[in-house]
Amino acid sequence: MITMTIRTAKRAIPLLATVVLLSACKDGSDNKTDAHQADEFDISSTGRLVVTAAESSELAILNSTDGSLIERFSLDNPASGLYASPQSRFALVAQRDQNQVQVLDGGLYQEDHGDHLHPYEKNPSMLAQTLDGVRPTHHRNNESRSAFFFDGEGDQGLMASIADFDDDEILNNNVRSLELSNAMHGVAEPRGDFLISTYRAPDASHAVLPDQVELYKFNSNSGGYEFVERFEELCPLLHGGFSTEDASIFGCSDGVLVVHQDGDQFSTTKIDNPAGMAEGARIGGFSGFSDSNLVAGWARGELYAVTLDPDNHENDKMEFVDWRDGTDIGAEAEYSTAKMDDEGEILMVLNKSGGLHLLDAQDNFKHLIEIKVLSALPEFEGHGHVSITSSKSGEDVYITDAINNQIVVVNLEHQEIEEPISLPFTPKHVAWVGIAGEGHDHEHEH
Repeated sequence: MITMTIRTAKRAIPLLATVVLLSACKDGSDNKTDAHQADEFDISSTGRLVVTAAESSELAILNSTDGSLIERFSLDNPASGLYASPQSRFALVAQRDQNQVQVLDGGLYQEDHGDHLHPYEKNPSMLAQTLDGVRPTHHRNNESRSAFFFDGEGDQGLMASIADFDDDEILNNNVRSLELSNAMHGVAEPRGDFLISTYRAPDASHAVLPDQVELYKFNSNSGGYEFVERFEELCPLLHGGFSTEDASIFGCSDGVLVVHQDGDQFSTTKIDNPAGMAEGARIGGFSGFSDSNLVAGWARGELYAVTLDPDNHENDKMEFVDWRDGTDIGAEAEYSTAKMDDEGEILMVLNKSGGLHLLDAQDNFKHLIEIKVLSALPEFEGHGHVSITSSKSGEDVYITDAINNQIVVVNLEHQEIEEPISLPFTPKHVAWVGIAGEGHDHEHEH
């Protein structure tokens, strides 16, 4: 079961840069203790970067506009993953081997004052509570809600579980939770009060990967999730999930499983792997934008455009797209990682030689340009990769450069590199936290 553990937060390492606060307007509520009214706070051009260290249990918070260091913290353990919360106030720091997720309050947020959304600014702080569960691995952010899937440990009889939340629930320490009946390397897709989770039968052929999905609905009276149904459509060796406004999709060894939603009604269809896909290849991950019905599916570094038709599910399709724009396949064109920008306009694909390919996510991933962003990539263990995050208040993208201990900044609008941000340590992950500017706020309910 997921629990929010209360403990004493670690003291911050002394600042290396002075934090300049805006003119004070102290609010009486606990939520805004030490917060400052942002009368002069331009939410269209500011935000904060959270960066974890590759070689220590450290975390730094920087001003994303000028790169100045705001604060550094000691984590309980080295970070295995870093993610922004649904409304981008918090940074979620996974520590997989220690079975917990620490939560950092980035300090920038806004509240509904009736006739306007009022922004606030305060110092970053590490929250006392953590998300606890066995092996936090897959995190999914579906705009209005996020879900952490904890894999569990089958050999020790520890079941998989899910933490499902938005920013208010983190703040009020009432995160939703669901404990499953088996351990698995799974994923969960939150859809408002509904939750789609992977399922692995006790006698499943694979020891770790699931092969079906289940639907749950949150009961506000009981404060827990209730089982609705297990979909009959199989998804062998399921890995990877993504959600649009109309559907959730999952990668299978034989294609893509699509769970369609129409109000409170759900149904499933299957998109078979295309005939030209390499033998043994399968979709294992996705890159996308929740308001679009065009999703990037990844199979061994090859891109497949998954197109969903919300009006006629029989028109759902999947087709190969050459993200390299004809570049000869070789070391210079090998896939490293991919990231969709916050507005769903540009799919960024990083190759292993440090070239960032920009693809038009509104035109079937048409190739636009390649920008050399890294001189070299470090050696990674397991599924490690270069971390990329995008601003929700501007057009900048931030890329970890572990070779040069810096963050590379790319402006997507001008398609050019800006001044890099120097770091006090070798970076591992980066996430943007702050207040979404106009045109970047995509929050909605499914």
